[in-house]
Amino acid sequence: MARKRKKTTRKKAAAFVTAYILLAVVIISAAVSILPRWGLPGWNNIYRATGLVGNVTQGGEVHFIDVGQGDSVLLSDADEFILIDGGPKASQTQLLDYLRGRGITRFEAVFATHLHEDHIGGLALVLSEFPSKSVYIHDGGGGSEKDTKAVTNLLAAIASQGLSCSPPKPGEDLTLNRFELRILAPPANDESNENNNSTVIKAQYGKIAFMLTGDAEKESETAILNSSADLSATVLKLGHHGSKTSTTEAFLKAVAPLYAIACCGKSNSYGHPHSEVCARVERAGAELLRTDMNGTVVFYTDGEHLDVKTAA
Repeated sequence: MARKRKKTTRKKAAAFVTAYILLAVVIISAAVSILPRWGLPGWNNIYRATGLVGNVTQGGEVHFIDVGQGDSVLLSDADEFILIDGGPKASQTQLLDYLRGRGITRFEAVFATHLHEDHIGGLALVLSEFPSKSVYIHDGGGGSEKDTKAVTNLLAAIASQGLSCSPPKPGEDLTLNRFELRILAPPANDESNENNNSTVIKAQYGKIAFMLTGDAEKESETAILNSSADLSATVLKLGHHGSKTSTTEAFLKAVAPLYAIACCGKSNSYGHPHSEVCARVERAGAELLRTDMNGTVVFYTDGEHLDVKTAA
């Protein structure tokens, strides 16, 4: 009988140890999953710190540049570059310094996603220093919402380079070495809302994709959802700086990103990103990064893996 009791005791002890280990794993996993909400490192940073995920040293780069309350996104691969928006004029010197620091001498293409100053204000100065093979600007719409002074300056800079503007067309494809860019919007000019004239681009690099939305709002998102395009992406730039006018539940579900980026200024008067959008991103299980808190956010990919670094 003594031996049987001893075996039973050992089995119970083993069962308790197993249960405690499983409970610990569950608690740690749950804790780490919510750490990013408190501004603490989540799994991605923990993996990197422990060496479980190595840094991507070669391949494509996507820079979400901190230009305050505005947008500027740089795509880079094998010393070739595409710039999507140039932020506001107030940040143009900061943007220029950043681009110089990357060793850029020219662009393969420059996109003005739409004609608002916080997206095109810095482009005139950028184009005066860095020529571009192509410039893409939508051809009309937006009415009085266009920032006419910023548009005039931009068109003058383009003319001084002897360039012509091409309107982006949904379904059009461009390449930047291994980057494959597909234009998803705008499907048609919106005379009442310039945000919905935003050029929306899906940039694919191997298995990694970036959804770049400009200031597209729910109407544009709905049109994109009604297309036959594959919208899944690893990284989503939140439309309209994280405004509640954009990033609907349906669009977020279709994209299903691992990361969401809000390009916005510190203590901006608009309240970007809105709490509603932050809650949607959290429910979708994506990690939210913000240029007002994280500074410039840079993603590195070899087409299989993804690494992210922030300035802060």
